Amino acid sequence: MKKVLMIFMILIVFVSGGNYEKGVKLFNNEEYKKAASFFQKTATQGDFMSQFYLGYMYDIGKGVEQDYEKSAFYYQKAAEQGYGVAQNNLGHYYSNGQGVKQDYKKAILLFEKAAEQEFPPSQYALGQMYVSGRGVEQDFTKAVLLFEKAAEQGYAVAQYTLGNMYENGEGVRQDYTKAISFYEKAAEQGFTMAVKNLAFMYAAGRGVEQDYTKAKSLFKKANKQEDMPHKYKLRVWSAK
Repeated sequence: MKKVLMIFMILIVFVSGGNYEKGVKLFNNEEYKKAASFFQKTATQGDFMSQFYLGYMYDIGKGVEQDYEKSAFYYQKAAEQGYGVAQNNLGHYYSNGQGVKQDYKKAILLFEKAAEQEFPPSQYALGQMYVSGRGVEQDFTKAVLLFEKAAEQGYAVAQYTLGNMYENGEGVRQDYTKAISFYEKAAEQGFTMAVKNLAFMYAAGRGVEQDYTKAKSLFKKANKQEDMPHKYKLRVWSAK
């Protein structure tokens, strides 16, 4: 299966009355050094969102010198308080050996905790671990279930991955109709690789009536789009 190696480090706007809000305002105004200074004060007071933001800033090198070890330290602080996004990001650190010693089993545990909170990126990441057999026994059935949970919440990369699996019969029974359905859902969100694969399906007449005009239109659309991977996404998400 074509591997989609993407890490979505999610920047969160968490709606509540936390002490971090002034720091968020500074961050959004691109006053990064002031934001980092503020978060450092509130993080020591145990504010998990300040710990998360500070970890994120060390991760991307905004307002502070990029430092993955410090980033991991603050993600860990927030993760210990049950914040799913911090658990997700720290899980990727352990999976990749970034800022911490590589440890697939720790990555699995962190992804599981965030996935239990119905966080799509962690459901997807955990599914990928089951596909590759890293830290767990390879299990395509579990992977598909996790991808489906993420896809149901509109997570485009999971929709694309399921489309790819059904197109090629990898881990599932080959089903072009299902492949088309998942590619279409991801394509509607502007996921370029899904648009391209959908174009190939129309060109070959797999799962749909062969339509070169439609295929050409989709290829043209894909070439105009920017790829979604590696872009930071601003999302509103509440931990449960």
